[in-house]
Order: sequence, then structure tokens, then C-alpha cells
Amino acid sequence: MEVSFEDAVERKLGGADKPYYLRGAVLDQYDPEHWKWTKILRSRMPGFQNKPAGTGQTVPLSDEKKPSGATVTQNITELSGVQGETPMFALYQPVSVMLKRSDQSQDIHFDSQTGWITRNGDGSRLAYQVTSILDPQGNGPAARTPGVSFPSEKIHQLAADLLRQSQYDPDPATRPFAEDGRASRVFETYLRTNYEYTLTPGPAPVGESPTEYFLFTSRRGHCEYFASALAAMCRSVGIEARVVAGYLANEYHADSGLYVVRASDAHAWVEVNTGPAGWQQRDATPADGLRSAKSSRSSLTARFGRMVAAVQDLWNAAVVTFDQTAQEKLLGQGEKGPSEGPWT
Repeated sequence: MEVSFEDAVERKLGGADKPYYLRGAVLDQYDPEHWKWTKILRSRMPGFQNKPAGTGQTVPLSDEKKPSGATVTQNITELSGVQGETPMFALYQPVSVMLKRSDQSQDIHFDSQTGWITRNGDGSRLAYQVTSILDPQGNGPAARTPGVSFPSEKIHQLAADLLRQSQYDPDPATRPFAEDGRASRVFETYLRTNYEYTLTPGPAPVGESPTEYFLFTSRRGHCEYFASALAAMCRSVGIEARVVAGYLANEYHADSGLYVVRASDAHAWVEVNTGPAGWQQRDATPADGLRSAKSSRSSLTARFGRMVAAVQDLWNAAVVTFDQTAQEKLLGQGEKGPSEGPWT
């Protein structure tokens, strides 16, 4: 993809030291039987909206009042066409979409609960514009979501110990809701400073949770492991968290003011419900890991190896132009499929 970012008065934003997180898939459900983060299918649930979109027409994504905050417009041009349902990538929180090519009028699907946008690709390239509100003010819930947890006593004990050491109450029944955002920063910092980034972590032993294996044994992994561990630690102490898969746009070209987003820029991070401040981004992947991933761009095997290890979800159809069988054949994995990450 090629992406430009503009503020409310159409000034170009960005730079070599300014990355942007483009959301693709939002994984807000954990499957303990298969140790995978998955998406909730919301097509028949409150909050799911079908939005007819004509070319050049600005389509509001929610019937609710537009939140206040800094406006950023993203102009996105996909460099390869995609068939079937696929995400429309955007910064959080997206509030409107406009299709820019005359031959691509179609319905857009929007989940107001997660801010996830999808559309049905016809195989042609798509150009579109998304307007997002960064750090929307005062739109957070007044009360914590009840019953948030994670099915691992080991992870709960680790998270609770870390919070006690930082003078936060690990019990959500007595911890103020407004402290959840700062508490999640404790886990983010812990993972960034105590774990090693690698694109080739190796699989967890048969019968062992990949997230537990990463946290307590191997202590090394790629971004998907860091995101899964951070979300698990948050949920284990009642902090609502979800895993987000998408791209980290960080290849800026000053001559054109564009970011070039490649397959190797695929990334996973976490969003946390911080209470009155709403959902906020957290990325536990060490900074040297992000630099390492960027420098590996020239390696074909590393590039597609990372994709096979990444979330097997709608978004990966948009980052490679061939299917999973071809990926596995390229990497010599046969019919085994990916085994390095706790993903679906």
C-alpha cells in the first residue's frame, strides 16, 4: 500500500521517525481450547452496520455523535487487488470512509464496537480515504466491563505480582477503573525490557499454551507473542484488552510525502480499555525488534515466514497475493500449517 496522512487543514503528516499503526483485524475473543485469539462475528449483533458507499461519497461510519479530538485523514492506495472480504486499514478511531475509484462502489461493513471496517474485494486495486479521530476525548465507558479474565493462573499470578510491585491493586473489584491504563503500562514495560524479539522463536511443546511458554520458558518471540502476552496479562487482572493485527507504517518517503507499506510491515499490538480515556494503543514489542523486522525486508523467506506465523485472519489476504497453501509450500511446511504463534 501507499499511504499519506493529513491533518484537518490538509497538511501532510509524517516523517522518518513517525510510525503509524494501521489497524486491520481486531481479535477480541480468546479460545482457550486452541490457545488462539479470534474475532467475534458481529454481523447479527448490535453495533454492526452495513454502509452503502458510492464513489466520492463520504460515508459516516457510526450513527452516534462524532467524537472530539485531533482529525487525521488517511489516503490509501492498495498496490494489489484482493478477492473476498478484507479489511479497510485505518488509524483508530475511524469515523468516515470515502471510496476514490469510480469502478468500486460497494457496501462497507463497520463494527462500531471495535472500529473494524471491512469490504468485499473484487480483485481490483482499491483506493480510499479514511478519516479518524486520534485520542477521542471523553468517550470512554463509565464503568469497567464485568467478568473480564484470562484462563491461566500462572499468568494471573505474574500480572498480580507486577502490579503489587508498582503499587497497583491487582483486584479489579477494588482497583479504580481510571488506573487500568497505567496498570497496563506496567505489563507493556515489563515485556519490552525482559523479553527478546526474534522472527524464529520455534513452536511451544505439544500440549503447552504458546503464551505461557513464551512468558515462562522461552522468553523470546515475534510481535504476535508480545501482543498475546500483553492482552493475556491485562485480562488476567480484569483489564479489558484486545489484540489488533495490521501494519506498522514506518517507511516514509520525504520526496512524495508517502509511506510505503509492505508485507514485512505486518504487525500485532494491543488496545486497552483505559476507562474515561477510552481505548488506547499498547505495543509491547521491543524497539530493537521493530528495527530488526524492518531490516529483514530484503529476505523473501523471512518476509513470508512472518506472514505464515501471523494471524490467520481476513487481513493476511491483503498482505500477500497468494494463498496459505502456497505460503506453506514456499516455506517447506507442507500441510502442518503455522505452529509458532497462538493465532487463528
